[in-house]
Amino acid sequence: MTFFSYRFQVTSCDTCPHQMLLLDSLGHIGNAVPETIELGCHLCYGRPRDEHVVQHWDLAVSVEIANRILARVRRPLQFIHMPVPKDRNDDVLFQPLTNLALSEGTDLYLGCLHRGDDAGNAAKLARARSYARVTDISSECSWGRSDPAHLDAILAAHKTLSHRPKT
Repeated sequence: MTFFSYRFQVTSCDTCPHQMLLLDSLGHIGNAVPETIELGCHLCYGRPRDEHVVQHWDLAVSVEIANRILARVRRPLQFIHMPVPKDRNDDVLFQPLTNLALSEGTDLYLGCLHRGDDAGNAAKLARARSYARVTDISSECSWGRSDPAHLDAILAAHKTLSHRPKT
């Protein structure tokens, strides 16, 4: 599996040359991966020491970036991963998912899992599914930056939510 992570600034625009260069580079990298290799994209907003670098107002920028990457990558992209902050579960956050233009065969992985918040995790997933087809779930962000002592709790959250029926 090839997985590329991309951190974007809070807003995006068609006239920002550095953003267009980065998106074009991601398209080029994605197109260079043979189709026999699974390819996915994690839309990162940074989380060193389990603290957010950027707080989402909503998922509009993530949706816009995903759509722009999907438009540039000519080969199948198996998934887009979007992180969801622990303290958010509102329509303002998830409504932009209605504009997500996933390609055939591209799944949305929602990073709504947070340790010790099974009810909140399930509520986030249910609300997101009212706006988009969420295929799978994951933790919000990479485990590599998390405290290793939290791994058991993160895995327990995965197990709990993955055994709930899809609604």
